[in-house]
Parts: sequence; structure tokens; C-alpha cells
Amino acid sequence: MGTFHLTICLCAVFILFGNDVLGQKAISVDVVLLLDSTDNGRSHNFDEEKRFASAVTERLFDPNVRIGLFTFGQNTYSQFTLDMYSNIRDMKQAILYMWYSTGNGPLEKAINTTIYEAFKTTNGDRICVSNTLLILSHSGFANATLNEETVKAIERKKVQVFVINMAGQNARDSFVDLTKNESRVVDASNWNELQSVSTKVSELLLSDVGSTGCGRLTQWESWTGCSRTCGHGFTFRTRQCHKDDPLDQDCDGEMSEHKECFLTDCTEPVEGKWAFWGDWGSCSKTCGTGSQQRTRTCTQPAPANGGKVCTGNSTQTRLCADYKCPDCNATCPAGAHRSQDCKLCECSSLTLYGQALNDNNETVKNAGIYLESSMYSPLATTDEFGLFEISGVCLMNERVFITAEHCADAHITPIEVNATHWTLPNFRLEVYVPPVFNVLPEAKIRMAGQNLVLCCKANGKPSPSNYKWYKDEMELGNVGMNGTLAIEDAKIEDSGKYKCSTETDAGISQSHNIDVTITANASDTCGMPLSKLETLPTGCVAESNNATVVDVRTCGSVNCMTSTLHDNGSCSDYWPHHCCSAKDVQQVRILCEGFSYITTTITSCECKQCFFKSVVTGRAFGRIDGIEVPLQLGEIIINGKIFAQTSMAGFFKFELSKGIRRIVATFHDETFKKFADVTKIIQIKEGSTTFATIVVPPKPTPLPFHADNGTEIHLGGSADLPPAAKLAIQPNSIVTPDGKPFKGKVQAALHFVDPRKRNDIEAANGEFESEAPDGSKVPLKTFGMFQLGMTDENGTDLSVNKPLKFSLDASLFDVPVDENGDPLLALWTYDSNKGTWVEIAKMRKEITNIGGRKLLGAGTYVVDYHPRDIPRLSQFNERVERKIIGYTNCDHSVPIYETTVIREPRAGACFVSVSVYTDLSLKEAYDGGDVAINTYVQDPHTLTYLGYTSTIVLKNGHACIPIFCQKRVYIHVVRNSKERFYTGKHFLPHPGVISQTKDNEILFVSNDFGSQFDKSSYDPNTIFKGPVFQLKDENMCGRLKATDKHFTFKFAPFTKSPTLHFANGPLNFNKKLAWYPMAPSSTTFRSCYMKVLIKMNNTYGLRVIAKSYLEHAKGDEFGSHDVGPNPDPKTDNKYVRGACFEFRCPGLIHIGDTKLTNLSTAVEVRLVGLENKTCQIRNNHVGSDVQPIQQTGKGAVGFTFIAEAGNNYGPKYGVFVADKPAKETEQYCNSGVDSGSQLDGIMNPLHNPAVEFECS
Repeated sequence: MGTFHLTICLCAVFILFGNDVLGQKAISVDVVLLLDSTDNGRSHNFDEEKRFASAVTERLFDPNVRIGLFTFGQNTYSQFTLDMYSNIRDMKQAILYMWYSTGNGPLEKAINTTIYEAFKTTNGDRICVSNTLLILSHSGFANATLNEETVKAIERKKVQVFVINMAGQNARDSFVDLTKNESRVVDASNWNELQSVSTKVSELLLSDVGSTGCGRLTQWESWTGCSRTCGHGFTFRTRQCHKDDPLDQDCDGEMSEHKECFLTDCTEPVEGKWAFWGDWGSCSKTCGTGSQQRTRTCTQPAPANGGKVCTGNSTQTRLCADYKCPDCNATCPAGAHRSQDCKLCECSSLTLYGQALNDNNETVKNAGIYLESSMYSPLATTDEFGLFEISGVCLMNERVFITAEHCADAHITPIEVNATHWTLPNFRLEVYVPPVFNVLPEAKIRMAGQNLVLCCKANGKPSPSNYKWYKDEMELGNVGMNGTLAIEDAKIEDSGKYKCSTETDAGISQSHNIDVTITANASDTCGMPLSKLETLPTGCVAESNNATVVDVRTCGSVNCMTSTLHDNGSCSDYWPHHCCSAKDVQQVRILCEGFSYITTTITSCECKQCFFKSVVTGRAFGRIDGIEVPLQLGEIIINGKIFAQTSMAGFFKFELSKGIRRIVATFHDETFKKFADVTKIIQIKEGSTTFATIVVPPKPTPLPFHADNGTEIHLGGSADLPPAAKLAIQPNSIVTPDGKPFKGKVQAALHFVDPRKRNDIEAANGEFESEAPDGSKVPLKTFGMFQLGMTDENGTDLSVNKPLKFSLDASLFDVPVDENGDPLLALWTYDSNKGTWVEIAKMRKEITNIGGRKLLGAGTYVVDYHPRDIPRLSQFNERVERKIIGYTNCDHSVPIYETTVIREPRAGACFVSVSVYTDLSLKEAYDGGDVAINTYVQDPHTLTYLGYTSTIVLKNGHACIPIFCQKRVYIHVVRNSKERFYTGKHFLPHPGVISQTKDNEILFVSNDFGSQFDKSSYDPNTIFKGPVFQLKDENMCGRLKATDKHFTFKFAPFTKSPTLHFANGPLNFNKKLAWYPMAPSSTTFRSCYMKVLIKMNNTYGLRVIAKSYLEHAKGDEFGSHDVGPNPDPKTDNKYVRGACFEFRCPGLIHIGDTKLTNLSTAVEVRLVGLENKTCQIRNNHVGSDVQPIQQTGKGAVGFTFIAEAGNNYGPKYGVFVADKPAKETEQYCNSGVDSGSQLDGIMNPLHNPAVEFECS
């Protein structure tokens, strides 16, 4: 990549200055001359300055060169500005008649004034044109050092400065500091030399043009191959924006182009899939029970070339109008009569009244009020306060039927108030809530002939009752409709990906896909070990063959099944978790300089019980004035329950039950109230620890207004940015919790997520996705998000009962429009049960009436909407009494399903392949749950952020991340919220894919580069896809591994993750040389760590290998821990590094059936890969239990340590012993503490190391 960028830079220079420097090739530059006319000079000398200025101007003059002239004495004067003259004759005439400035003033002040006045756009300064200042001075600076204000003025305007030095040698050094290049200072010892240097200076100015302050577009790259090998696809080409300075403005122009391509017709079989269900048709009757239908087609895609047709029904039927028809012969009570349309009895003296509220305590407008005997026609609808009143209707002991949008129907019995008035008792309409799964199908593995059961159950309002099942995206038909899918006598062909869905009037939901694996009959489902190559530390080889790479092999720790386990029909396997583990191992001795250690290679696997726990840990913080502030004692609410709480440092940890892969968690600042509520999606890596970084938004300052007047609030913006939108609250629209009008002062707290600010996007609510009609995920492009909460002056919650008006300044954004120019935008509310956005209102162009004419507003899109909150479903008996304020999102829903050939890729969804490795050798896949791939999608024109994702779960070191096609995409990988991984040598179609790498973050344009390449230079096993995948290739992208040869972006940590080498394998707990004598699930499980500090430059291959022995260094070997030292990721100091290694805890030993509890552990620690370094131990905080290991010519290359049973040591010794899983004890060691706000789990080498090395 470095060579490529250098080529671009040289190419740009050649294009700009390829011809003779005197202007045979057009050069654009704005030049300002600043002439010294202080009293130190004489009038004759000033005439010489005029002749000099005239000569330089004549040599520089060109249509692309603008020239201005300033002089200074006591003050600085503009003789003419850059845009004043366009011909040389007028310019020379102005020089001839310019006036003499008297007095003496400081040169620094003259430079500052000239830069400020001359390089203004109002005075002719051009954007993206180089600025040059030529100073002629016969006096130096007042001070020997440059004025800071002068330096900042030059840097701010990116001015290239040249000086004609007539002040002598004493002033030259300060002039060189000013120009930053001694060649830009030209000496003239007397006035006679001034004319002779004019030619040299003119040439110098044109050959040494400074930065324009703007990026420059490179030439277009070649067109890529077609993105599809058959059918219609796209071909792309890109170019880059080359910047001399990272702060330069972005280039003005497209960074990519596309055109349609077609290679050949597709002939491979295409299996048909169902399109969405259409809307329900009209009812066959208006009363007396009719039916209605809806249909779907097998067109997404349609079957082709012999592919399978869709299974299942294309038509659905349901009952409708299931109420009685009017009976014109029915008898009315005494004094009443039947209405003219004979629908009801009329009683002139009777009045029915009431108010409709929902279970969110919100007033319900436009609710229909019916009598049960007349459900085909409403008697009234509620007003904006939810109120209704009906006069002249006989009730006749019947119930009132109420129906409202987004609510379940209600049947209420009225009660008598007095002889003439009846009312409906306090009631709440139940708000519809789409189905939310509380039981999800779990991955199952079986041997052929065994049984299995998959289960789906969901909550919702109304409650779901019917379910559908799918295998490999194909509907299975009428099986498992009660939510339970039983597969008996399983066959190999039953293997596949399964999921379920359920639908109610409130919506549809789909579960995630799970794997069902059926293997051939055997004693268990574990096969032979898989290859796992491990590169040995520098200078180490295998004793048997001198190899530097050892195949230690792995059983994969995958779920497994034995022939002795039998399914009992339960949704979750009732037996303890089983996984494929090492059965037999073979020891391999590794020889290093001066010592050796043992590792093992697995020779066979078996299925046995293993430790399984899903843990979520992480950190929650917000940014206040640019500083990270922890969310202290924040509540974490999941499924309506306070699930956990953050610490005073913002850290949190909780466990999850089996089968959970995704949670929707709300972070609520109940204690300190510094932060607004935010709901986040956390993807879970089952059976391991998942680390999540949560950014919460600061709580906004309340804005007061009077309810009678309403208000208008501008949203977003800053000192440098205009507001992006505004929100108008109507007068007299505020109501109390019981729906009554509120009069008085209102405190409105409004938080806006501005899509132009990255920090805002990181703190945004949820993920940017909604659901398609079939429940599948659909990406959203955001144009802003806001959260509105209102209270009275006492803090009592208030709400609105009239529409709010949201207006978006479309001139700031690249808003998608339809063929009529209408915006494809809507407002969305957040469903915190499912973690998706739900559309509530579409936006429109603003229309203004002026003089009876309707005019479109200039670049403004508006929407009037009623706030709508989806109630939280509690899946627990307890209920959280917390007022969680929801968000409203202004988004564009991306069309990802098409019924015709896609002709325009811009609006579509894409995926990007990202691979993470254990180290920068990029050989072994990183598979931990402690890294997050942060992806930011940006509009290339407006530079607003359209979306943000933080992907935590890696599969085989790989992630397939949803993005938008043809947008700017930023990606970086971070571990434990602080440590950014390094960008590796990416495997890409061509080097121009990445346009920028900064702070270990890449920037690229999301084009699918297709698969048509000259493949002769590639490995024959290369998969010619990526790094960007179209939607149709999502499954292919999702199946890839980091170790597959496909085009992907690559990241890795500073050094390889630690490796434990066990003498007896990891899960053998009851053997003499077991590393852990107790299972991790045991309450007496303990782990032990020690910290070393190493000060050393360069040597990135350095490893710390710590061997553990029974009692003394010649005893039996338990195993070893191979660790790479890491710097503090919070600093740029890579000279100081720390390593925390695990050693076998002293104490318990199993010898047959005998347990010994007081045996010590000897630890031998070696520094490996020192190259030519010599080391010394500078500090030892443990004492005499540590003894250096010396080696001739290398100094101290390690030490020995005797860990005594019963000694828990502690942070001050740098030895950490805890009744905790190894991962937690390692975090204590990294932090150097075992409690308190400093416990962040991040490597801090200087905090409480046991032993300190210094190597040089």
C-alpha cells in the first residue's frame, strides 16, 4: 500500500509541474506581495521596491495566477487585492502609483494583518488554490523566536511563505523558521541586487507551490470485472482523493462510477422462494360473518432452470365481520324508537360519555365507539383528548365495543351515573405489541436414527398461537404449528439451518437460524482432530524435526452427542453440556535457546461433559465535553427486568442462559441522571465471554416553554454546523398522565443524534434496521434521531395529544426521492422488545401558501405525527417501574428485495468481509468474543453518517457486516473498548480499494468488484469474491472463514494472544499434572497470574514463556503459558510493555485417589525472541522467591519463582491469586489491581508488576 500511495503522489506532482516552471503548464496560485516601506528605507529605495514588484508581477502574470499587493510601515495597507486587476497593464500602473507607508511597525503584525485581509474569499482568495506570500523586508523580527500567532495564521490559511532578506545574516535564521525551508529565503545584500533576484524568485514561487488545502482526485482506476458471472450485474471503477495533509478538504466529485454489465444468461437451477403476503382483501360480507383472503407469489426469486417450486399455500383465508346484522324487527324499550336505518334504538334522554386511554397512559384519538348490536357503524370517534359523547342512544344492557389503530379491541360494560347519563368505567386499550420470542430453537446435533425437538414460543399482544418452520429458507408446510417441531428417526438429509416465524395482527417475527447436524452412527459425533498450526516463538523448534510450526490439532470444542444420550422431547437438551474434547494427546518437546518446554498435540477426540457459560461483560460510558465519563450504577434492563448494574467505573458483567444469541438491553441512569436512556443490541457468543462497549448519550439540558404557547426546537448543529432539523410542539397540546389538558410551564428534554457527528452516531439507539413484512431484517439509513421527554416543574411526566411537526433541512443531506421527487423518508419508533424500528409516518415536501398559490418549501421535508411507544413486554413476574423515554428516527428504508432486475445499486444493501487474526502474521483466526468490529457508513457527498454497527461475534475469525452499497465505509477493530487492532496486509482485488488508513482505521468505497480477474497470479484456491458482497451473496459471505483465500479486510492485535500448553490436556482435572485440579464450574476453582514489565524497543516477536513445575524446577512439568507483552493501548508508548502469564496454582494435587493440598509450584520464566538485546532485572517486588536466570551475552533472560501454597500474594507483589475464572484473574493482572475504578482489564504495564526488565 505504501508504494501505491507514493506512486499517486508522484503522479500528481508530475501532472501539476510536469512542464517548465515558468508557466508553460497552467498553475493555479494566489500570490500576495508584502513590501517593507518603513522609515528604515528611503524614497529612492522604495522606487527600487516598485521596480522589483513590477518585474515579479510581469513574470508571474497568467490567467490562472492572481496577484495582490500590500505594504507596511507603522500600519499595513492594501494596495490592491487578489481580485482587483485581471490584466498586467492595470496591475503595473497600480504598482507605479502605490503610496509610501510611513512609520515603523513590527513585521509580525504586518504578516498577520496581510494574511487575514489578503486571503479572504471576499477579496478574491480562491478555494482549493495554493496561497503564497512573498515578503520583502529590510528589518527582521522584533524577537528571535517566531510569534505563535503568526505561525497559527500561516498554518490556518495554509500559506507558503517566501522572503527577500535585506536585513542581513542575523535575521536569516528567523526567516528560515518562518518559511520552514532555507531555499525559500533569498538574500539581497543591497538595493542593486534586488532586480537581479526577481527572476530567481519568480521561478522559485512557481516551482514550490504549497498545499491547496483540498484533496486532489487521481485518475480513474480500470473498470472492475462484472459483479455477476451470469445475468445482469455491475462493473465499477474508482479513484482516490489524494491529500497532502489529512486535514485537507475532501475532493469535490464522485469517487466511484458504475455501469451495467451482462456476460451470459444464467443456467444454474434457481429455487423458488415466496414473496411477501399481500394485503388482506375486502370482506365478503358487511355483517353476519364473511371471509377475506390474501395471496403471495413464488417470485423472490421465481424458480428457474429446473429449480424447486415453493412449498406451502399461496392463499390464506380468515373470518371477518363476525357480528350480527341489524334486525329491523327488534323491539325497542318503552319510550324509544328504532332509527330510520333500523340499526339501533334511539332514546332521546340518554347520554353516554367517556375517555379512551391506552395502557401507556396516552390518550387515544379517533377510536371508534360502537354498540355490540351495531358493530358495522361507529356511533362516535374520540377527539384529541380521547373524549367522546353520544346522545340519544338506548344501551339496553349491552356492552360498548371500542376499536383503535395499533390497539386490541375492547368490550366494556357502561355504568349508570344518573337517570340520564352513563359512562364507561376506567379502562385502558391494550396497545398491540409484535411477537417477541421467549423460547428460541437451539442448535442440535444427533446421530442418524436419534430424535430431536425444536421449539419456538413468543409473547405479544395479541398472544401468538400459530408458528411456521423453515429449513434452509424453504417453508416446511403445516408442521410444528404449535411451536414445537419434532424430527423422529433423524436422517442425514435432515441436516440444515432451521428457523421459525409467528404472526399476529400486531406483526410478524422470525427467529434466527440454528444448525441441525445429523451424523452417521458411531459412539459419538466427534471425528478426528482438525489441523491447527501453531507458529513457535522466534528461535524455538520442535525437537523431533526442527520445525518452527507445530500442528497441535484441535477438537473444535463443538457441541456433540453420544450414543448413550437420548432425547426426551424437551426443547433444550436436558443433559449437561457436551463438547468434543481431547481424548488422547502426545507430548511434543520444544527446544529454545538455553531451555525447553512441552506442548501437546491432540491425537483423538471424544464427546464429554464440558464447561459452558455465556457471560456478557463490558463498559458503559458517555462523552461530556469530549471526556469519557462512566455510567455509574446504571441499570441494565432486559426483558422488563433490571438484569444487572454498572460499577462506579462503568463496567458490568452478567450471565445468560443457554440458547441466547442476541439481547436487547436498555441502559438507564437512575442514580446520577447524567445520561439519557439508550437501548443497544448485544450479539452473544454462546459458551464464552462477550465484551460489549456501550456509549450512552448525555442528558440534554431541559428547554422551558409554556403549554399554552407551544414551542419550536432546533435539532442538531454546533458552532460549525447549522441545525439539521426542527421539532414544533403545538399550543395547548400538553396533557397530564390522566389525559387532562395541562396549563403551565413545561420542561422539554430533547436529545438529538446528529448524523454529521460520529460521537452522536456511536451513542445512537439500537441498530439501524427494521423488519420486512416477513419478519426479516431490513437496513435503514438514518437522517437523524431524537428523544423527547417532558415534565412539569415538579418532575411529573407529561405527554402530547396533538401531532408534532418534524422538519428536516434536506439541503444538508443526500435524501433519496421517488420518481415524483417525493422523499423516501419516514419517522420510525423503536420497539425495545425486538430491537427494531417500526414506521409511524411518512415525510413529504413542505408546501407553503402565498397569495393563494401553493409553493414547495426550499429543500424542506416535513411530517406531522403522533408519538407512538410500543409497550415493553415483561417476561418475568416482576415489573420495572421505570419511565424509559423512547426515540424517534428519521430514516430511509433500503429496498433489498426486488421483483425485477436491479438496475441501480446505490440504494441497496451490501455486506463487507472482515477477518481478524491472532497476530500480524495473519495465519491463525482470532475467535474471541472480546473484540468489536466498528463500522461507520458515510454519505460520500454530504459526509453525514448513515449508520453504525458494532459487531462483536466472530465466526472462525470472520464477520460479514451489513453496510450500504457505494458509500464511504470506515472500519476499525477494538478489543475491550480500548485496544485498537492493527491493519494487516489486506487481501484485495487491487490496492486502490482502500483510500485511507489512519489510527488503524481504514476508509473505502463499498463497491462490489466482481469476480472477473486475471486469475493467473492468484493461488488456485482463491475465492474471487469480496471484500464487498451484494445482498444475494449474503450466505456466501456468512460461510467464509478468516483462513479462506477470499478478498477481505484484515486486522490483528499487536502481538499474538497467549497460548496455554497443557501436559495432560485442558479438561483433565483429576490427574497429577492437571493444570486445573478442579473444574471451572467448581466453587473452589482458582487461577493464578504474574505480571512482568519489559522496557524494549522494536522487537515485536518477543514472547514470555512461563513453565510450571511440581514443587521445584526439576519436578514434573504441568505445562507452560506463552504470552506476548503488550503496551498500554491508552498511550502511544510501545517501549514499555507488560505481560501477564498464568502459572499453575500451588496447593491441590491429585495422585490417584489421593489429594495433596500443600504442594508448591515452581515457575521458570524466559524471555524468548530477544534478538541482539541484553536485559537486566531492574526491580523485583516479590523478594527472594524470585531468582534471575543469567545467560552469557544476554544478561538476565528470565527468572525462577517459587509459589507457595496458602500465599495469596496480591497486587503489591504483582502476583494475582483469585477464586475466579482465568479470564477474570488475567484482568486483575492487566489492570494491576483486584478492585476499584482502575480495574478495567486493560494492560497497564507500569501498575504493580512483579518483576521489571530493561533490555537494550
